[in-house]
Parts: sequence; structure tokens; C-alpha cells
Amino acid sequence: DLAVEEILKKVGETYKGLSSYKAQGDSVGTVDISQINPAIKEPQTTTTSLSILLGKPDLYRIEWDRQAGPKGIKGAAWSSGKGDYVRTGTAATKLKNRELAMGMAGASSGTLGVILAELFFNSTNSLSVTLKNYSKSKNETLNGHKCYVVTGQAASLNMRFWIHKDDFLIAQVELVLGGKMDDSALAGLPAAKKTQMQMMSKLKGNIIETYQDIETNKVLKPSDFEAAFTPSTSPKANQPRGPLPPGRSDRAGRVKPQ
Repeated sequence: DLAVEEILKKVGETYKGLSSYKAQGDSVGTVDISQINPAIKEPQTTTTSLSILLGKPDLYRIEWDRQAGPKGIKGAAWSSGKGDYVRTGTAATKLKNRELAMGMAGASSGTLGVILAELFFNSTNSLSVTLKNYSKSKNETLNGHKCYVVTGQAASLNMRFWIHKDDFLIAQVELVLGGKMDDSALAGLPAAKKTQMQMMSKLKGNIIETYQDIETNKVLKPSDFEAAFTPSTSPKANQPRGPLPPGRSDRAGRVKPQ
């Protein structure tokens, strides 16, 4: 088995070397938001299905369908080379850049797919840059794949990654909420991002997101990244990012360590 530093390095190299990435995801979670809204005392459970399509150098389409109780929320973030758009309601909003679009998509969907997009577009270079205090746990088998399991902290939040041993693609991500926010982690962040992180520190619970039907290095056209939504005629730029919506996974989708 590889050391954890080598695993993280290979993950970064793998996503950096891809020309395209496609996957289906399932995100399940339960989060206690009582510190933000005392009227809601019981943990809130959400389930979200999402599709991810990424293409270099700057094409992407992420669509989600989020269920929180009887209420369903559909949305999308995309760029087919004509700008960065996010749809979270009945109309789409045009953002200044991909980073803002991904931030809004993550906040609206409550999913973790933006982490894969950051790796794919080389925004963070490697998980070793994002994670601190990382270590390796016992290997596990997930959906028929033998996986390395790596844990660490990102912005004072505990995270766990299941990574295919054969191709170093990420099969599953877990985000554990409720960690104490380190002031140094907030230093230098834009005001909207800092507010989002402070709000997240008041949530308790976790999210587990599993990816299936992964395809890489397929030949794609810009039109493949068009979302099935029409952008509004009065786009807004620099839309602030809100706090991560409630969500945590009951459905881990994994089996006992091998």
C-alpha cells in the first residue's frame, strides 16, 4: 500500500491529467441546524441526486435534484463557453467566473461535487493542499472497488475520502460538520465566504456523497454542457454565497473494511 502523501499526490495528478469527467452522484445527509434556527429542533434529512460533467479547459455542467422532506429543489451550474450560469429557482443568474458559480452551486445543492470540479480544473492542485492533518485509515471496498480511505481537515471541517486503488478516482466523500472554526482558517477570505464558513461551524451532522458510472477522457462538444434552462435577461454578477444547506448521509454506501 502507498503512503498517504503518495496517494494524495496521485489523486491530484489523475484529475489534472483528465480531459473530461462524467459521473452520477447520490448525496444523503442529516444536519442539526438548531444553533441557526432554534425553532427547528430535530435534525433535518436531505437526499440529493446530481450529475457532473466536466471538460477542459473551462466547460462544466452540474445538475441536482434535492429533496428535503416533501419539498424538491432542482438546480444547475454550467458553462458551455458562453459564460458561467447558475439556476437555483425559476431563472438563471450569470456569475463573473467559475469560482463564484461553483460556490453558489455548492451552497444551493448542499452537495460536495464542487470538490471534484476544483481538482479537475486544478484550482487546488492536490488534496494535499486542501487537507491538513491528513492520515490513512483501513482500506475498504466500495461498489466493487478496493479503496484507500484518507481522512483530514479542510477549513476546520473533518473530511474522509474513498479513493480507488486502481485509478485514483474519488468514489465517495464524507463531510463532518460541527468542528471548531479556527480563526486562522478565516483569515484572508472574502466576506461572503467568511460568513458561509462561520454559518457552517454552527451546523452539526454530516454529508456522504457517492459517485457511480464514472467516465473519463470522452470526446465532448461545447453543446454537451448546455443545461436545460434558459438564462434570465437580467443576469446578476458577484452573487454572494450562502451557507451550506442542511444535509447528512444516512446511506454511506460502503461495506465493512477489508
